[in-house]
Amino acid sequence: GGEGLQMHAVMWTGEPSEALVVEQGDRAKVWPWVQACVCAMWRSRLADQQLQAKEGADGEDELTSLTKFSLIFSDNVVLTMTSELVEEMGAAHQAAPSELQVLTRLTEALTKQKEDKKKKPSKTP
Repeated sequence: GGEGLQMHAVMWTGEPSEALVVEQGDRAKVWPWVQACVCAMWRSRLADQQLQAKEGADGEDELTSLTKFSLIFSDNVVLTMTSELVEEMGAAHQAAPSELQVLTRLTEALTKQKEDKKKKPSKTP
């Protein structure tokens, strides 16, 4: 399974992960990150083909997560979103989300990732 074309768009932010915020005053610097995510996950021809193929796959999950988008932050944090983001937002009636809705999901994913990392014991003494 999972064969075919794959795309992983990567963006260096030049900012620490704390810069990814929803607050109104700080949004100007994060809009290019959100727009790049939208281009990679919703506007790419590959993502569109993937969605169409999945809809016609009779319930088979052959093409899940072939499209990925990663933000790389200056504090060595990497946030990677997969095509599951598009599916989850579609299921939440956000199939054509606003930039604010995408930004909110990115900040939620980053917060969850940081919380999950805190829960895992460190392998270094």
